Amino acid sequence: MLIGKALCFLATPCLLLAQAVWVQPGHPAPAPACPHPVRYPVYGDLPCPALYTCHNGHQHQCSHPLDGGAQRCRYCNHDADIQYHVNCPHAPHPNRPCPFQ
Repeated sequence: MLIGKALCFLATPCLLLAQAVWVQPGHPAPAPACPHPVRYPVYGDLPCPALYTCHNGHQHQCSHPLDGGAQRCRYCNHDADIQYHVNCPHAPHPNRPCPFQ
């Protein structure tokens, strides 16, 4: 019984502090990190990661589908070790119209 009381006494401050998530007002809470325990190979069209500036001055990702391969996390779909087999036809990614207009 003493061991149970001691564990409760030690665990209570930890549980109270764990409830306090420090988030600034107006900012979204951070997403829980995925440790990427299981990855599998994927091949096919992967989005071009290059950034370009639109005519309005905003930064956008090119996202043109390029043939390539990567290792994808089974749980969060994060791609790692991306290897592209072709070059982007939009390179060197000059200014283009804004895709949201």
